[in-house]
Amino acid sequence: MNLLYTIEEIDKAANFVLDNLKTNNILLIGNVGAGKTTLIKQICLKLGVSDLTNSPTFSLINVYKTKNTSIFHMDLYRLKNINEVIDLGVMEYIDANNTVIIEWPELLIKNFNFNYSKIEISTVSDNRRRIMVSNEFF
Repeated sequence: MNLLYTIEEIDKAANFVLDNLKTNNILLIGNVGAGKTTLIKQICLKLGVSDLTNSPTFSLINVYKTKNTSIFHMDLYRLKNINEVIDLGVMEYIDANNTVIIEWPELLIKNFNFNYSKIEISTVSDNRRRIMVSNEFF
C-alpha cells in the first residue's frame, strides 16, 4: 500500500499510515530529509499527543503522553551495533506492548524477530513524498 503526498497533505499521509498499521511497533525508513520526523509529529498529534514532538537524535528516546498512554519515539541513527541496541533496552519497550515509533530501525530488523509495521518514505521531488506501508509478523 502506498500514497503520494505533499507537505500540505501531511494530515492525509498520517491518516493513511494509521489506517494501515497492524501493530504498535512502527518502524520508519527513509533518507535524511525525507520527512520522517514531520510525519511522526502528525501521527502523534492524531494519537492525542499534545506535547512538543521532535526527533530524539541525541536523546535517543522521547516519551510523549496521551490521555491514556505513552508513545515512545526512538532514533537509532547513532547506534553502531547490536550491543548498543540491547544496552538501550529497545526490545524491552517493544515487548511491553507499548506504542513505539522508531526511526533508523535497520539494526533491529536485521537482528530480532518481532511484529512491526514498516513505513518507507521516499523523496519523489522537492515537495512530493511516497509512503509505503507494510506489516511483518513473526
